[in-house]
Amino acid sequence: MRFLASSDAMHLQAAQGWLELGNPVEARAELDKIDELFRLHPDILQLRWHIHAKQGKWTVCADVGRIMTKVVPDVVQGWINLANSLFYLRKYKDAYDTLFPTLERFPTNPYIPYNLACYQCQLGNLSEAKAWLDKAIDIGGERIQETALMDPDLDGIKDRIA
Repeated sequence: MRFLASSDAMHLQAAQGWLELGNPVEARAELDKIDELFRLHPDILQLRWHIHAKQGKWTVCADVGRIMTKVVPDVVQGWINLANSLFYLRKYKDAYDTLFPTLERFPTNPYIPYNLACYQCQLGNLSEAKAWLDKAIDIGGERIQETALMDPDLDGIKDRIA
């Protein structure tokens, strides 16, 4: 992947700042100033996904996630972004089917089984959800367990989280 020109890197940094300040409109305006040659850069795509997520534009997020999986298929975040976009569109089975195949490619990432647990929980498959959550905790430890206890997407199995 090519490095960003300094002016484009400045626009990316400014966009990140605007998003942190809670202004996704200005953040997007900064990203739109980046040279078209670099608009498929993974960092730009990732921030674009977050900008649209902040606005609840999940269909657009899914489109950005799909692009990420094509441009950088060996980066897990594109797959997670795509699957979570589908999740927020209430396409839980599609989210699961998108993320499940990435387990072999990214076996040490706890967020894959964690998200699979969330998707299964929303589908009503509570035993499967618990099994995925256990796997996520095995990989990611106490941090994952603490997150799960606060996650409303896992309410169906909260009483089973040790």
